[in-house]
Amino acid sequence: EKKNLKIKMTKPIKKLLSSYGETMGMGDENFKEHHSMILFEDGTLDVFGSNSYDQLQISKWSSLYSSSDKVSLIDIACGNSHSLCLTNTGDIIGCGNARDGRLGIPKSGKEVSKPTKIPSFLSDSEDLVIRIFCFSNESFALTKKGLVYGWGKNFKNELALSHSSSVSSPTLISFPLHDNEVIVQLCPFFALSSTGRIFHWSSQKKIHALSLPFPSDSSERVVSIASGLLHCLALTNKHSVLSFGSNPYGQLGCSSSSSLSKFSVISFSLSSSSEFVVQIDASSHFSLALTNLGRVFSWGTPSFSSVSLKVPTLLPSFSPPLSSSSSLLHLSCGDYHSLFSSNLHHVYVYGSNSDRQLLNCSNDPIDPPSLLDKYS
Repeated sequence: EKKNLKIKMTKPIKKLLSSYGETMGMGDENFKEHHSMILFEDGTLDVFGSNSYDQLQISKWSSLYSSSDKVSLIDIACGNSHSLCLTNTGDIIGCGNARDGRLGIPKSGKEVSKPTKIPSFLSDSEDLVIRIFCFSNESFALTKKGLVYGWGKNFKNELALSHSSSVSSPTLISFPLHDNEVIVQLCPFFALSSTGRIFHWSSQKKIHALSLPFPSDSSERVVSIASGLLHCLALTNKHSVLSFGSNPYGQLGCSSSSSLSKFSVISFSLSSSSEFVVQIDASSHFSLALTNLGRVFSWGTPSFSSVSLKVPTLLPSFSPPLSSSSSLLHLSCGDYHSLFSSNLHHVYVYGSNSDRQLLNCSNDPIDPPSLLDKYS
């Protein structure tokens, strides 16, 4: 198995991704795959971790273009064992596990071993894909005109198409939107609209809007969401964090193991009134939040630990400790590992390292979060 073990964090980071690997026992594949992707502000890409389906070959995406094309990356997405990237020209490029149509590349068999463009699927020549997302075995595209397309395994109606058959090519997904309202973010079984409404669906339920703990005419609205296997987090423009769904591992942060049928506000032990949450992320049984002061709170039960935290708890230490001039800016919460990046372009890694997805020389779990590379 091939590993990419060299990486230098010398440039500003735009986006971190740690693969979402929960599969709910779907199929007979080995789904314990883990890989990571880092997109830099200059549009370049680094990937590392498991490469059993050649999902790391996405790093060679630029081989599809000449230098005169002036093409760069604007977004990335990774599933359990497949990788996607999006160019400034609207091309979606994929490689890795191609089963059940998750790459959207015709006649691709079980694996695509080199970066390949997904055939154009937009009927409007003036429209353009502007964001991409992956679930474990599914892929999604959002367009400039607010359309949502999905494709992949769809074992439990992940594509919100009211059936559970696999879909091998990008297929339009309809949401019950208001006039001038569009979808802006997707995560497993949930979607966020431009007006702050959250939509939910499942194998038993069609797409529907969820109620929120503030009036629809309130100045407070949801600006970001994250979801795990059976729970959802929401961050509002007033920095409240809400949680909803199943809670057997404490992943809702509500001090108990009780599930919530409606969104409820999570309490944080912040240092002062000037500290507030700016980013959230979630995996199957685990949740993370980042504050404006660069502090990280965690709750739930990460896959590499038997310790269950039922309320947001400060991650007390990083190794080595963050300096006075260093502050965390981004986080990514995967099923088996998490990543954090700082204003000094350093990356800290945390969690399981079974596929060396954290670029450590051993396969031992990494706890506390540890510096991946000291380049600056």
